[in-house]
Amino acid sequence: MEKEQKQTIFKALNSVIKDLRDISKDEEGFKYKYASMRAILSVVNPALMKHGLSIFHTVERNETGVYLKSTLAHVEGETIDTCLPLFFKPGDMKELGGAITYARRYAMHALLNLSISDYDIDEDQSEEENKSPKENLNTKLSNDQLMKVREELRDHKEILEKVLQRFGAKSVEEIPSNKAASLFTLIYNLKKQAV
Repeated sequence: MEKEQKQTIFKALNSVIKDLRDISKDEEGFKYKYASMRAILSVVNPALMKHGLSIFHTVERNETGVYLKSTLAHVEGETIDTCLPLFFKPGDMKELGGAITYARRYAMHALLNLSISDYDIDEDQSEEENKSPKENLNTKLSNDQLMKVREELRDHKEILEKVLQRFGAKSVEEIPSNKAASLFTLIYNLKKQAV
């Protein structure tokens, strides 16, 4: 559907965003506090249902890997989708489950413009971003990350050029490690658009 044809879902989404209240951090782990899925859903679901919306998630696979597809759906049939790649050790179901939960939080945060008090989706990431620019520039992608990027972009020179332009880099090696999640999401979305 074109944007003009999605007026109902956009109006409902606007109403949901107006109705949402801040979500508090209620869990602690890995040396930081975060809003659990329970806390997020307890605020989000009533507002969504009030305006005829729901969010559902599916795990899917394509030539670029495994990803979480999140769909915001209106009772009249209009939808908005977002996709996030999942990073986990193959065969490790606990790690896959954690990656799915993490991606669900990111997707709902993005789709609904959530306000989570005193909350960065991942405080480890915010700590990295709060380092001085010099520190961030010296922290490069790991060898595993570089191998994955090269593998993903092996036959996609035009996508590589867009990625480098977006990050203001002359080579992938110049992209800071604290931008890895954004890098892989961008690659995934550009490859999906190219299909």
